[in-house]
Amino acid sequence: MPAAFTAAHVGVDIERTTMLGGQYVGAASIGVCNKKPAGGDSVVLLSAQCWNSDASRKLVNQGHHVFQKMQHLREKSEDPLNLDVRACINICHEYRSALQSCAIEITSDPQYEDSMHISQESLECRELLEMDKLWHLVEIFFVRKKHLLKTGGLVLLDVLDWVRHHFQNATLDAAAVLKSHGAPERHGQYWDSIFTLLLQGDVSNAMDMITRHSQYQQMPQNSFERMRYLISKMPMLSPEASSTAFYRVWNQWQQECRTWLDTQFTDVPELHDICRLLSGDLDILGAKKHLARSWPRLMVARLLYTNPLAKFFDLQEELEWAISELPCQTEVENLLKLTIQQDVLQLIRDSCNCFGFNLWFPCHLLDVLIGTGSCPAAILHAEFGDDIRTSRITEFASSLLAQPSLCSLAPAYFASCGPFGMACLEAHLERMPVDCERKALKLLQVCHDNNLGQLACTICRVLGRQAVDNEQLGAALSWFGRAKDAASVTQLADRILIKHQLAKTSGSTTNFLEMLDILQPMAHLSDRLAFLSAYGELLKLVHGNDYVSAAERLVVLLTTPQMVPKWYAIDLLLDALPLLEHDEVVVSAPHTKVMLSKLEDLVVSHQAHGYLFGPCGVGHGTTTPGTPEDDAVKLHRERRVDEIDTLRLALARNLSRAIFSVPQF
Repeated sequence: MPAAFTAAHVGVDIERTTMLGGQYVGAASIGVCNKKPAGGDSVVLLSAQCWNSDASRKLVNQGHHVFQKMQHLREKSEDPLNLDVRACINICHEYRSALQSCAIEITSDPQYEDSMHISQESLECRELLEMDKLWHLVEIFFVRKKHLLKTGGLVLLDVLDWVRHHFQNATLDAAAVLKSHGAPERHGQYWDSIFTLLLQGDVSNAMDMITRHSQYQQMPQNSFERMRYLISKMPMLSPEASSTAFYRVWNQWQQECRTWLDTQFTDVPELHDICRLLSGDLDILGAKKHLARSWPRLMVARLLYTNPLAKFFDLQEELEWAISELPCQTEVENLLKLTIQQDVLQLIRDSCNCFGFNLWFPCHLLDVLIGTGSCPAAILHAEFGDDIRTSRITEFASSLLAQPSLCSLAPAYFASCGPFGMACLEAHLERMPVDCERKALKLLQVCHDNNLGQLACTICRVLGRQAVDNEQLGAALSWFGRAKDAASVTQLADRILIKHQLAKTSGSTTNFLEMLDILQPMAHLSDRLAFLSAYGELLKLVHGNDYVSAAERLVVLLTTPQMVPKWYAIDLLLDALPLLEHDEVVVSAPHTKVMLSKLEDLVVSHQAHGYLFGPCGVGHGTTTPGTPEDDAVKLHRERRVDEIDTLRLALARNLSRAIFSVPQF
């Protein structure tokens, strides 16, 4: 992208006023660097920094807050394309305050004066100030247009205020003259500073500079005192004044200036030039154009002394004259020209080219312009062929998603673009890699905040499969439960049961009860989860020596249809051995008969082989005879047969005890 500024403009031209909290503070107090950047005229703008600096990240965060306020205005308004002007002006002030506070933060950095950082940071600060300058002018000619029309369209007061706040070199030069040793007039910039002050209508400081001249007090009624008197009588336009009355007083004052021009100030040529300026002489303005330094100040000076009642929609003559005297030197100056010409379409196009890398400026400015009705949607669509607001905002939001520290701000921008924006957000989130639980939780929170439930379920399923691959079954259960994926949870529950079954067979221990605790909130998702939840409560009762309650819970499980998996029923019955062999009768005769009946159903079933020896492949005859695996299968079968015999014997013995004795319930 071409450099928007040259090294010659790094100096006092960027000394300006910053507005924070309604207070205006001179940029000299900010400490904007006036050094020439290293590397000559070639510069790298903030837009090429891609939000890597603290100040730029602060700008994005503050801009996001203001952007949300703007969207809230849209939601409350009956016509979102014609919002309340006063509210939009306040929005503009907040955006500008964000730009200015970031510029202050850059200059307050202790490393700002370090020669290693001066080039990059001074350019970044300068671009922030240039954005503020352009935004302020856009506010005058577009956002405040309706207010200007109510006051007759007079624009002088607004552009004078704009010049004084963004071009403060006149005040700084005057201060430098007054700080010099000896008489002020001996300073080489004495007369230039007075003339520059008058160019931007700063009559009070100009009069003060004139009174500092050593000849001012030497003789009464001298040229200096007469000039001070003439400047003091200069009529100043006010919003409450009648245009007709002001124009009459203005003409009388300028006629007096022309009369004095012919009879006075011949002894002091500099005062004669000043009088020519007050008289509205364009020739002296052209001769002194170098003091204006840029065409915006020269144009405002011409308005001030030749056409103070100019309307904001009729400045073409003054604009063309100023640019012919001082052509545009930067891209920003060209944007200022388009703003005064009120060429909104070209302004949008060129601002995207000038500040297009990060899109912060064109994105937020376009949002405000469309909200105030300055950019009719039909005209934008005819010119650009699509919804340019949506495309700019989604593009900006996409760039935020690429920054880890700023990605949380992107959803608000996508959400402001309706269904298309939400589809873009979902597409971006789907492609984002999830390499840690922290990032996953942040993504899920974004999905929750933006009603992207289907995407949240997809993310949880992916994380669940990753956990399964890593043998983290507890974490996998949690993720599948978040996704409400009953099928996956059921499959995983079966896998946990098989793992627990094998662990019991081999005599090893697992964190089975801990995983069952994870399942508790998900018990409603499927019958298998409901069984595991109830089974966990049964095991806790057994471990807590509450055998009577455990026996009742076991019978409930066995008698509930489709509750217990057939291939796990034998293991559930074997869990009853401690209850059946307890010193006291804790299982009643009816309950014992239920268990016996369940055992016989399993033994005589045509699938008894799978029910009794498990679904995990053990005992299915899949191993080669004579191998260690075949020996393990035989051992497992023999052990399971012994366990079944023991269970049958325990049930018969408990039934006998339960019939001839009263159990202690």
